[in-house]
Amino acid sequence: MTMANRQRHVTSSTVKTADAANIASGPALIYWITASNSHATDNCAIEIQDGLTDTGDTVWGVDQEFGTSSHYGFNPPLPCSTGLTLDITGGTARVTIGYVSGKP
Repeated sequence: MTMANRQRHVTSSTVKTADAANIASGPALIYWITASNSHATDNCAIEIQDGLTDTGDTVWGVDQEFGTSSHYGFNPPLPCSTGLTLDITGGTARVTIGYVSGKP
């Protein structure tokens, strides 16, 4: 392992409550996602796209049930090559993403 790899730290996105384009531009590795949906009756679809907009390839997705919260860990981490974008549909979501920018 090189010195540069040992000094890389996971960055935590701010809490996102709506679509968020370009959370990270360029390559990124996603280590964890924390998601909640406080809506009383509606589920929400949460997707991570590899791209600078929500038209990229879907890397991961979940249908977060109403009134729930979850923490999802990825080992190995989920790779994005172009960028990291969040797409939220429905419900009342709060999402935080733990990622490392740059090539592994």
